[in-house]
Amino acid sequence: MQPDDIRTAYDPANVVRSITIEIDAPAAIVWEVLTDLPDYNHWNPMCVRAESTLQLGAPIRMSWSTTPIRAP
Repeated sequence: MQPDDIRTAYDPANVVRSITIEIDAPAAIVWEVLTDLPDYNHWNPMCVRAESTLQLGAPIRMSWSTTPIRAP
């Protein structure tokens, strides 16, 4: 059975994505950067805005740019 509109069939609770990387910086600094949501757009040009209470289980609302980014 195919849904008429894929947007109504998508359930983010069923999506899990995990990527592991190593960052050459103290964990406290990395955590500080990752939880500073108002400054996300300074280091991630694709993220226009990020908002959350950062409480366990709380959603993180992100607005993404659809404009292609060109490498210098």
